[in-house]
Amino acid sequence: MDESLPDQGFDIVIRGYARGQVDEYLTGVEATMERLRNRVAELNRRLGVLQRRLDDSDQPAPGEAGARVARMLRLAEDEAVKLVQQATEDAERIREAVERETGQRRKNATMESERIIEHAKDTAEQLVQVAAADAERLRAEADEHIERALAELTRQRDELRQERKAVDTRLARIRAAHGGTGAGAAGRDGEAR
Repeated sequence: MDESLPDQGFDIVIRGYARGQVDEYLTGVEATMERLRNRVAELNRRLGVLQRRLDDSDQPAPGEAGARVARMLRLAEDEAVKLVQQATEDAERIREAVERETGQRRKNATMESERIIEHAKDTAEQLVQVAAADAERLRAEADEHIERALAELTRQRDELRQERKAVDTRLARIRAAHGGTGAGAAGRDGEAR
């Protein structure tokens, strides 16, 4: 009897495999195991029936019938032992297949989650690098803007100083032209200005 497990490919979801699919698969495995147990029980029942028949049959001639019945009983027992062994081997093979499949799926899920985590780390690093580059660019632009503003203020200050010098020079000429009479002329000039 060959009760092989169906090849089941589970969908990968956020945290492992789809629980419903795994439950359904395990239900199928349990059903297969139950069929194997029932088969072993049926074979044991048939062996019991044969044993009872043998016990209930009329006693044939001691020589010939006894040897024949003994041979039949041995054959039936041998067959029952073989069937029980086969069922046990099938059950063990199914159990090992389930363990292998579960282990492989767990390994695949672990590898997939590690890949997702690594991808997320790489993406985060890239985002940090982009943000750092943007921040550096904005800082450089701000520094450049400040430097331009300072240069403009320095230029305007220098212009104002030159204008003041020119005004002071002109005022001094006006005072000199009016005779440099002192405070009164300066006061009038100051008022006129």
